[in-house]
Amino acid sequence: ELVFARKTVDSMLITSLRFRGEYEEIPQDFGKLYEQVKPHISGKALCLLHARVPEQGHHLEVCYPVSQALDTEEIKTSILPGGEMLAARLSGPYDSPPAIWEKLFAYFQEIDVEIANDPRRLVYLKDGDERRNSAEEFETELQLPLFLPRWLDRLAEGLDRLAGEGARQSVMDRSETLTLGCTPRAKADWVKGAMERLDAAVAEDETRSKIMTGCSHRYPEWRIQEMRAQYERLGNIDQLLMLMRLDQSDGGFSWYGYPERVGNLLYETKNPFDPEKYLQATDEAERLAWYCHCGLVRAAILAGETISTTHCYCGAGWYHQIWEGILGKPVQVEIRRSVLQGDDCCSFAIHLPSEELPV
Repeated sequence: ELVFARKTVDSMLITSLRFRGEYEEIPQDFGKLYEQVKPHISGKALCLLHARVPEQGHHLEVCYPVSQALDTEEIKTSILPGGEMLAARLSGPYDSPPAIWEKLFAYFQEIDVEIANDPRRLVYLKDGDERRNSAEEFETELQLPLFLPRWLDRLAEGLDRLAGEGARQSVMDRSETLTLGCTPRAKADWVKGAMERLDAAVAEDETRSKIMTGCSHRYPEWRIQEMRAQYERLGNIDQLLMLMRLDQSDGGFSWYGYPERVGNLLYETKNPFDPEKYLQATDEAERLAWYCHCGLVRAAILAGETISTTHCYCGAGWYHQIWEGILGKPVQVEIRRSVLQGDDCCSFAIHLPSEELPV
């Protein structure tokens, strides 16, 4: 049985090698990286587990903390952000992590803990284990980044930058009470109050939008870069949309959504967060709760509370990341429908720059 503990991890300078394949390939890639960086290694080896891509295998990144930047055509140096994690010791071969994902996320739903979209981390506790045969036993630590602390940090940063210290102090009041053990209702009550304080402190809707957009779950950068490269190759937005709809890597759904273009607008409607529970819901509140992708809102819907639709700009940030990354320029995202407005779904319109449209 896994026992998770909350821990804070410092940011670190890492040199890494990224590849797509299977877990059995990890030791050889660590060996390749080790030979290039061994005089500068300054900490425990770790593997970042980004995702599994159908027909391409796992998207993996083997890493060493290093004392200085080391870049070649194959390896890259970057800052791996720190933050609050849930961590648990694992023993076993390389195929242990994927075997426990389903149990892990069922457990997180049970205790109402939301994990960020950042890559999961597997830290090797014994030096050299990362380069051993993949079928052997290993002592590792699985680290899962917590979403709520990141969301609160981004909210505070956006308030400071766009509205000033006074607004930040007002909106973030009592945010320190949102600890790992606090109830869903306590989180919902805080968010409801925070959005009311934000509406009162910041009169301009555009500024509130920018503040909340920055809080969104982080869309995987490598996915955005893939679509940007495809767009540059195709040179046509409609052909890109056809390609995006073919993606089935999110449990049978497209990670890119199913955007439809009408003139200079792309229309997006979110899939339910938990399709099974959404279909099995016995009343309207439960159905909408399992439709909504925000764990901070779910308890409020079930409790019959109303949260300002300002909060939905956070969800709009998901589409800002995708389309600004693909196009390389700002876009406007409009909230068309939202469960917080009493609608039965959440839909958005992305306003495309006219120069990106087919002639």
